[in-house]
Amino acid sequence: RVLSIESKGQYAGRRGCGGGMGLVLLIGLGLLFLMCSGSGDGGLMGDLATGPAPQAQPADSPVLNDTEDLVNFVLDDVQDFWVDEFDRAGQTYPRAKLVLFDRNVSTGGCGNATSQVGPFYCPADSKAYIDLQFMLVLQQKLGAEGDFSQAYILAHEIGHHVQNVVGTNEAVRDRQSQASSSAERNEWSVRMELQADCLAGMWARQANQKGLLDAGDLNEGVRAAEAVGDDAITGSSHQENFTHGTSAQRVRWFSQGFETGEYGSCDTFQQSYNNL
Repeated sequence: RVLSIESKGQYAGRRGCGGGMGLVLLIGLGLLFLMCSGSGDGGLMGDLATGPAPQAQPADSPVLNDTEDLVNFVLDDVQDFWVDEFDRAGQTYPRAKLVLFDRNVSTGGCGNATSQVGPFYCPADSKAYIDLQFMLVLQQKLGAEGDFSQAYILAHEIGHHVQNVVGTNEAVRDRQSQASSSAERNEWSVRMELQADCLAGMWARQANQKGLLDAGDLNEGVRAAEAVGDDAITGSSHQENFTHGTSAQRVRWFSQGFETGEYGSCDTFQQSYNNL
């Protein structure tokens, strides 16, 4: 099945099938960077095919129904946050849609995807895609348990939507097209993913200020960021092949956004790649 969710809890339909000033400045500059390919943002992580598969749940299971309720709530809160941030910058934030799918899905411009891709954002249709079964992978295979680990994932993907809205996608795609090696193209991808982690941290900060986070929720987000690092997923230390960043980098930038709450502090593009 595929479930498309509008913001503010409106279900668009079902069908069967398997810191303000910093934002002003960056929008004014056209946000010089960010990555996107024709197949979306590449997912929250690399290929998840290795290792034992988690126990799949039927599409109408209470576990997956609870996930739908959670992400619907988080989708509203994350996007309300970005509406306010854009408003303070004198800009308008167009809300993204979220598509929850079960094992495989067809997108509106980024091709087809399966659970092995992990969560991803498609700039062509301005939708974030999350496989319901992936939440089981997160807990059973990657060891990142708790509701807030799932909230972090959604906030990360909406971060890609923010990047797309302000024009960074197109700019980084241009940079990648001019890259002289796969390692250089991967570097742009890593910078994009780490910025999306930082934007997720910005939302987490305001969620905490509103009293939405319980004790231990932040640690769940940190564990999720660690779990989806390239080194954790692949078991490799060859960073030239990484497309999403190491566990340490992902934790650092999620924490950066949480600690500062400022868009300008999430600039992963102006400093040395070795210092990310």
